[in-house]
Amino acid sequence: YSRYLRAQHGYLQQIKLGIERQRLALRNFIDQQPLRHKGLLLALLTGDQSLLHADTENLFQRFGMSHLLAISGPHVLIFALLFCWATHHLICRDWPDLYLTWPKQYLLIVPFCICVLFYCAFVGFEIPALRTLLSCLLISTFILLKQKIQPLSILLLSASILLIFDPFSILSAAFWLSYGACFVLLRIYQTLQHQSRTAEVKSKTQTLKIQLKILIEAQWKIFLALFPLMIIFFKQIAWITPLSNLFAIPFIGLVIVPLDVLAGMSYFFFEPLSQLFFQINNLCIGVLLFIMESIDQIFHPQLIPVAMNFWSMICIILSLIILFSPQGLM
Repeated sequence: YSRYLRAQHGYLQQIKLGIERQRLALRNFIDQQPLRHKGLLLALLTGDQSLLHADTENLFQRFGMSHLLAISGPHVLIFALLFCWATHHLICRDWPDLYLTWPKQYLLIVPFCICVLFYCAFVGFEIPALRTLLSCLLISTFILLKQKIQPLSILLLSASILLIFDPFSILSAAFWLSYGACFVLLRIYQTLQHQSRTAEVKSKTQTLKIQLKILIEAQWKIFLALFPLMIIFFKQIAWITPLSNLFAIPFIGLVIVPLDVLAGMSYFFFEPLSQLFFQINNLCIGVLLFIMESIDQIFHPQLIPVAMNFWSMICIILSLIILFSPQGLM
C-alpha cells in the first residue's frame, strides 16, 4: 500500500481533505443550531442530505421538487456574484485606477471563475455544478478571446468536455435531466426573445406579465420535455410538478438560496452573523413548507407509476420533437 499512501499525501489530496474537513465543520455547526429545518438548510447549501428528515424528502418527491435539493447553477452563481460584487466595491474604494488598466469584465473574470471552482469543489463536483463550472469557464474564455457567445454551443461544448473526462456520466439521470432542462430553457428563451423583438416597448405592468408568462410556459414545457426521461429513469411522474415549481423555484432561487449562501460565507468570517442568517432562512423555509403542506392537504399529490413499451416511448418522443421544433420546420 506504499504507492496509495504516497498518493494520499500529495498536494491535490491534501486540498480535497481540507475541503471535506471544512464541509464537515459547517455541517456540525448547522447541526448544533436550534433550527427546525436544519436538514433543508444544509441540503440547499452543500447538497448534503444527511440531516434531512424522511418526511420532508418524501414531500419534495411527491411535489416533483427533488431537483431543487441538488446543487446547480443558481447556488454556484449566487456565491460567485456576491464575491465579485464585494470585490468590485473594494476596488472602487481603494484601487479605482485598476479599471483604467483592465476593463471591469476582464478584471473580475479570474475571481469569478475561482469562486465557481471553489464552490463546485465544496459540494463535491456534482454533475449540475460541473455543468455550471464548465459553462462559466467556456464563457470566460470566449470573453477574453473576444469571440461571439452562442448559448447552445456553450451547452454542447460543456457536455462534450464533461463526457471526455467522465464518460460514464452519460449513464447518470442527473446528466440527462440537467442538460435536458437547460436545452429546453434555451429554446423557450430564444422563442420569447424573438417575440419581444417584434413587439413594441412594454410598460412595467406588461413586462411583469411577460415575465410571468415566461415562468409558466417554461414550467409546463420542461415538464413535457423531460417526461420521457423521467419515465426511463424513474418509472414514475408527479403531475403537480409544473404547479409546485411556479412558486417554489422563484422563492427558493430568490430568497432561500441567497440567504443560505450568505450564511455559509459568514460562517468562515463571523459566526454570530451566520447564525442570524440561518435563523432568518429557517423562517423562510418554514413559510415554504407551510405552503407545500397546505397544497398537500388540498390536492393530495402522489407519484404516479407509468409503464410504457418501446413504441409508445418513440411516439411520445416524436410528438415532443414536433412540439418544440421551430415554426415552419415541420
